[in-house]
Amino acid sequence: MIREIKLRKSVRKYKNEPLKEKSEKIVNESINEAKSLHGNIKTKIIFEKNGERFYKTASTLTKSLFFVKSPHYIILMSEEKEGYLENIGFIGEQIVLKLAGAGIGTCWIGGNVNDKKFSKEYSTEYNLEYIACISVGYPEEDLVEITDRKRKDLDEIFKDNIYKNHFEAAKALQAAPSATNRQPWNIYPEDTNWDYYIEEFSGIMSDKRNDLAAIDAGIGLSHILMESNRKGEMINFSKEPKKDKEGLRYITTIKFK
Repeated sequence: MIREIKLRKSVRKYKNEPLKEKSEKIVNESINEAKSLHGNIKTKIIFEKNGERFYKTASTLTKSLFFVKSPHYIILMSEEKEGYLENIGFIGEQIVLKLAGAGIGTCWIGGNVNDKKFSKEYSTEYNLEYIACISVGYPEEDLVEITDRKRKDLDEIFKDNIYKNHFEAAKALQAAPSATNRQPWNIYPEDTNWDYYIEEFSGIMSDKRNDLAAIDAGIGLSHILMESNRKGEMINFSKEPKKDKEGLRYITTIKFK
């Protein structure tokens, strides 16, 4: 498994110092190099160097949003089209992994921020809406490789042991983070393809939970992509005419070449 996945963790405590110029350059490069899952969806990724300003603005907008205080933030905005949440998760986690490899701490922060003050400071041009943000800074404790994450067994995620044909990619998905560690991924392998689903939640706050699960879907796909790239495997993602299964929503089909 790639080193970045082993190093990645949700950092909630940061050193009270800004990133050095070299680290800032890495942040900007990671944003510019991140690939989209859906190229037809407009996004805007902002590196907010003035973390104090964003923290004061965002943390007063909604009491339901738990905010991590950090020297900097990456703000993820998107137009709202089919697949936009998994697209944001896919883009954002590529950034997170590259920063982890450079020893820079991050943490996904979910929650709605809808406020005129926010819109004025972080322009919602082209109908772009705030989706989530990522805290950024030097962690109080250096990042070290993690080997004992609390995760579902692969046999719970994959509905057939054909995943063993691409075992490293399966392990990379297993290591991916998710909201409250729900791990909503459900994979139905078939030959060299994986049909990729996420759990659909019902009941209290189901809309919000399903939105977070969609972001998690994109996060998981970025792990599969980066691990496959390490091995030199070519993969692509294709939306096939699949039907949702009971309690599950179809996201995409992963095709290994």
